[in-house]
Amino acid sequence: MRRLRESGFTLIEIMVVIVIIGILLALLLPNMVRSKHQGQLASCEHSLRAIASAMENYNTQYKQYPDSLKKLMEDKYVQQVFCPSNNSEYGLELAADGKDYTLFCQGSHHLVLGDLVAEGFPQYSGAAGLFRK
Repeated sequence: MRRLRESGFTLIEIMVVIVIIGILLALLLPNMVRSKHQGQLASCEHSLRAIASAMENYNTQYKQYPDSLKKLMEDKYVQQVFCPSNNSEYGLELAADGKDYTLFCQGSHHLVLGDLVAEGFPQYSGAAGLFRK
């Protein structure tokens, strides 16, 4: 009598598929994480630009820059003054003469991007615009 072969996968075939999936995940995961962090950096930079625009609108109306970012929220120029990637508050430094300012991200969460961003960055200067280092 002939034995009919049962359909199904052998243990070796299943293990080969699992190893291939593991290799693909090992290759793709770092790129996915980096893309996530780059998206958070772009969102942070966009927020800095929006706050800088609100600073200029405030300056147009009151002929001076606000002494704190909370003032922009109180006067409803912006809805938030926090970095969207880790919810840390942005920093504000006014020039001694009060005619320029620098906005900066206080978190170190963008450091995972390595040489792309330094600590305390990105920053936005009223005179120079946006910079990362």
